[in-house]
Amino acid sequence: MLPHPARLQPEIKINNSDVAFVGYGIVAPEYGWDDYKGFDLRGKTVLMLIGDPPVPDPTDPSKLDEKILKGKAMTYYGRWTYKYEIAAQKGAAAAVIIHETRPAGYPYSVVKTSWAKENYEIDSPNKNVGAVEARSWITLDAAKKLLSDCGQDFDALKKSAITKEFRPVVLSANAYIEIKQQIRSFKSHNVVGKLDGSDPQLRDQYVMYTAHWDHLGRHPELQGDQIFNGAIDNASGVASLIELGAAFVKLNPPPKRSVLFMATTAEEAGLLGEISLVNRQISANKRKMISPRTIIIRSRMK
Repeated sequence: MLPHPARLQPEIKINNSDVAFVGYGIVAPEYGWDDYKGFDLRGKTVLMLIGDPPVPDPTDPSKLDEKILKGKAMTYYGRWTYKYEIAAQKGAAAAVIIHETRPAGYPYSVVKTSWAKENYEIDSPNKNVGAVEARSWITLDAAKKLLSDCGQDFDALKKSAITKEFRPVVLSANAYIEIKQQIRSFKSHNVVGKLDGSDPQLRDQYVMYTAHWDHLGRHPELQGDQIFNGAIDNASGVASLIELGAAFVKLNPPPKRSVLFMATTAEEAGLLGEISLVNRQISANKRKMISPRTIIIRSRMK
């Protein structure tokens, strides 16, 4: 289990919290989907599945229903960030995601590498007290054992969770979580380039191109450059962004609409740079803008 709090406080304690399995933990009104059904989660620890529910197509069970959560495509409802957000909205004390490699898109080793180290959060004025107290992942094997010890079967619960009729299942288990963390702050940057549109009637409309410039990790035993620079994820995207910017400047006639070229920071930490951009107004009067945002990085105390 890898606890990873978003709250910026040195110590977090959760005692005797009832545990409930909430399926995929999704509330999607546009699809008529609600895994919570009004269930009171205040103070509870929720156990949930990663990804979107793979709902079979009623006309062809070998395929997924494209009308429910876009079939094979992952929606935001399937992302780990959403899972924790909705759990917080429901008043849960802690949220634990069951890791499975295929729906997650990466092995548990990626989670372990990413979370068992210093991590980042946007430094909000309220120190993120609106987040669940503890966010965590758990391996599939550990989840199966936990559910079995509670008299439940993982496969049966997962099968029931792909239906709209699913309701949360309270487990005969209680959670005790204690986290101590050191907190320090630093500033990182989004870099935004703006090309004004040529049409006075359309220049207030924007076409946006984005890529993130951050990557994860370093290898201290390597000779020379020890940083994992992320050639594919996402130096290739940043290179494309730069080339696009150079090409747009040379266009004749120039584009009618304004164009933004945005290189964002802290994407690997949960789209933090993107969130910062969305939450802040981008000045329409600057050709280039550096948008600083304080980001917190944290390390666990041993």
